[in-house]
Order: sequence, then structure tokens, then C-alpha cells
Amino acid sequence: MSKDKLKDILSTPTYCGQEQYIIAKITKYLIESNLDYVIDEHGNIFVTKGTADYYPCVVAHTDSVHRIVDMDIIELEDNNDVLYAVEKNTNKKTGCGGDNKAGVYVCLELLNRVEIIKAAFFVSEEYGCFGSTLADESFFENVGYAIQFDAPGNRMITEISMGTRLFELNGDFHKITSNILN
Repeated sequence: MSKDKLKDILSTPTYCGQEQYIIAKITKYLIESNLDYVIDEHGNIFVTKGTADYYPCVVAHTDSVHRIVDMDIIELEDNNDVLYAVEKNTNKKTGCGGDNKAGVYVCLELLNRVEIIKAAFFVSEEYGCFGSTLADESFFENVGYAIQFDAPGNRMITEISMGTRLFELNGDFHKITSNILN
């Protein structure tokens, strides 16, 4: 995938409950990549690539909190690694919904690169985890671990969830995954 693909995904308008355009882009990519997927009655997308007893699973959500606007994704003039969104009509900066369209991009990239993997794209997560709450749990029965690419900053990983420590900073999980996460 390319920066152009990232810019295309980021420029796709989404909002909680208004995710049809990004769902169409994801499914188009999955069809072009000849990947098996299912869309449930809520709009959640579930992908399985390869055959295994246990799968890693990558997760992203398809909604954002930004209002729907026709936008372009622009590269910063002195640093083309920095992208930002502008409204097409006014050139005024706007939010692109990088939370979590950047995660959608990462999941699609991993589906492209990894031979054995599952992916879940949940709808309407920003306002109460609607999509994931209604997901068919059987999809995850053979998932060894899941990683969601949705964090407020760079190089972040959730260490504690609902008061439970998920892993030790010097433990095996962190040692194995730190290079991947970096």
C-alpha cells in the first residue's frame, strides 16, 4: 500500500452511524485482494486470511467524531511525513478522523503483508462501542491475541485495562512485540 492509499482512506468521510463510504472502500480493497470477509447486519466487517488453529487479529473502527465534509489530505510542505485535512471548498483545516482511519489503513496493510491473520472493522465505536458489543463472538474463538490500532499518541500500548495488568513491561509479551510495535 502507499501514502496515496493512506490519503484516500483518511479523506473518506465518516461519522458515527455514517460509515457507508469507508465500509465500501474496505470491502473494495478486500475484493481486489481476493480476501474472504463477512459483513454482519450492523456493518461490522470480519476478515479471515489463511488457515490456522489460532490467528492473530487486528482491529480498527470505521467511525470518527468529525462532521462529514468533502476534504483533501495535504502533506506539510517542509515535512511530507505529516498529513492534515482541509475542506475542499474553503481550504480550512478540519479533522479527518485519523482516529481510527489510520487504524483501518494499518489493518489493511497487515492483511496485505501477513499470510495468516484475521481482521475486524467495527462500526460506531466512538459513541459506546456499538459494533464490537454486537459482534459475533464465534469469529474470535480461534484468535490467539488481538491488537487494536487506536491510541491517542505514538508508541503507545495499553498496559492496564479495567484495572487488570495485561502484561509485564519486562515480560515475554513485551520483549516479543516491542520491535513490531516500534
